[in-house]
This record gives sequence, C-alpha cells and structure tokens, in this order.
Amino acid sequence: MTAESFEDLGIGAEVLKAIRSIGWTEPTPVQTAAVPVGLTGSDLFAEAQTGTGKTGTYGSIILSKTQSGAQLPSALVLTPTRELALELDRLAKYTGHRTLPIYGGVSVENQVRDLKKGADIIVGTPGRLKDLLERKVLNLGAVGIVVLDEADRMLDMGFLPDVNMILSKVPKKRQTMMFSATMTDDVKKLAVKHMINHKELLISKDEPTLDLTAQFFVMADRDSKRDELVHL
Repeated sequence: MTAESFEDLGIGAEVLKAIRSIGWTEPTPVQTAAVPVGLTGSDLFAEAQTGTGKTGTYGSIILSKTQSGAQLPSALVLTPTRELALELDRLAKYTGHRTLPIYGGVSVENQVRDLKKGADIIVGTPGRLKDLLERKVLNLGAVGIVVLDEADRMLDMGFLPDVNMILSKVPKKRQTMMFSATMTDDVKKLAVKHMINHKELLISKDEPTLDLTAQFFVMADRDSKRDELVHL
C-alpha cells in the first residue's frame, strides 16, 4: 500500500489535526503499512527499526478507535523505557485522551493517586506495572487495545515473565499490536502466544530513521561530565 498523506490512512479528524500541529507532513512506511490494518481491529506484528514512526503508528490507531474520558484505561502500551508518553500526549492534543506514564524510579504513591483520577491510556514499563497489579491498585479489566513496543528489547531485559503476568490481567477479547526491531524466535513465540490470526508487516530493515533525528557526542573527561550535562 502507498499513501501520500495521513488523510489516506483513515485516521480520526482530531488526530489528523494534532499531526498537522506537530508538523508531520507525510506518513512513514511503517505508518502507511500498519495504521490501516490496526484501524480494522486486527492483531498485527510489525518489524521496524527505532525512529521510523512506530509511536505515531499505534498512537494514531488507539486515539482513533477509543473514546476519551474513561475512568478505567481502554488501552495499554508496554514499553521498556519511559520516554513515549510525551509523544502520545501531543497526538491526543485535540482528542481529550489522558495518557498516564507508569514507570519505576519515582514515587509509587503519586502514581496510585494519578490512577484514581482516571486514565484512558496507560504507558508503562513491565516492572512497575506488575508492582501496581500486585498491590491491586491497577485495573486492566476494560483494556481493549494492547501494544507491545520494542518487544525484542523487553525480552533482552528479562521482562518476559512480567509481560506474561500483565497480559493475563487483560481481557482475552482485545486487539494486540506488537512492534519490534528484530523478529527473533523468542519474539515470534510471544506474538503467537498473545495474538489471534495476526498480520505480519515486515518494514525494510534498511529503512532509515526519520531524517529529523540527529545524533552527536561530546568529549568530556570523568570530572567534567556532570557540568557538560547541566550545560546541555
């Protein structure tokens, strides 16, 4: 499939408005391939490199398919790191969805308090999500869409038992989407275990990351690293 614009993908009007405000001009290959499939409600597994627009892909699907203003979350995103919630917030600028990041290294009590206020989308790391489930303060009984982002990294970091435990608390009748930079045997087993008749989308491994991304390094000795970081 080819798509020249985000309008061609079937994304909701409020999400399209946010995409324009962010400044995205045309969909990336993973967005072109996965968004129409995800909007049909099918389970899917997309192999695509980091930086190719995966967050925009599943974010557009979730925000187009779910209502905002719920007390219990209707979507769950499992991720090995904590940086994703900000981009989902930008996409939800006009939809009214509330995204709640759940991750370790910060106060559990504050996260429990935020959960009680209600959230539409939970974006969380497996360890902290498991902790909140065991404390019985996180209810995933209304989740209809689950995303496993960077699945290969989560398995490399030893999160498989936590992922399995968390998904056992989500209704079996749901849509599951998995995104991974590699398709290892372990990742395939995870997909087969938690998906039904899923679609496999293999985005080119040679696909470059977004050209808006630039990487730099700064030479610093041991004693000046902190000062350089503060300066940046």
